[in-house]
Parts: sequence; C-alpha cells; structure tokens
Amino acid sequence: MSEGEVLGRVWVPGHWQVTKEGKRYWVRGHWRTVRKGKIITTIPGNLSKYGYDPDLPEKERREALEKAVKKEGALEIFRRLHAQVVYRKNKKGRYYEIFKSDRDYIKRKYYGTPLWFAKPGFP
Repeated sequence: MSEGEVLGRVWVPGHWQVTKEGKRYWVRGHWRTVRKGKIITTIPGNLSKYGYDPDLPEKERREALEKAVKKEGALEIFRRLHAQVVYRKNKKGRYYEIFKSDRDYIKRKYYGTPLWFAKPGFP
C-alpha cells in the first residue's frame, strides 16, 4: 500500500483497453482508495551555508557542492538537489537545468565511492 492518510474512495468506471497485439478487452469498474500524498520538504538555503547558489558560475557551484559533500555525504546532497529538480520538473526553466546538471555531476563523481554513503561527522 502507498503511504499517506486515507482521504476516501473513488469509483473508477469501466473502460476498454488494448493489448500489445491489438486485441481489445473490457476492464470492469472498481473502487480506488485515495490517499494524501507524501510531501518532500526542503530547508531553504540549506546548501547556501557552503556557498552554493544556482546563480553562480558552474565552477564555483561545484566547488561549493564538494565542500557540502565532505561535510554531509554525497547521497544527502544528491537527494537535496533531486528534490529541487522534482519541484521544477514541469516548468523546465533555467533553474531546473542548473539543479539537474549539478545533481548529475554529484552522482557521476561520487556514486560508488566511500563518500556516497558518508554520514555527517565521519571522516
């Protein structure tokens, strides 16, 4: 079952569906449980304490991200950047591209290394 508080139930009416082979079949109606979605919250300015700002040039942003990775671990930073990408996925603007490139950079550089799973306070 998915997470979240149950809000109620909704009737999903029957409909026709097509298989990969092109055959049609009827899917009968059923009740679906509606749940409240889980919200990912981020703390504004959490990466800015390391000098990160999406308006900085790429080299300076990545230097700030490397400072953050040394303090908090690459996976934590990756998750924060990914949350920002998800928030902006429908607009696909300038900040979306910046956060996405920084997220992909962190994964490319640190995935599979000891810093990927490093916890705060560990060397």
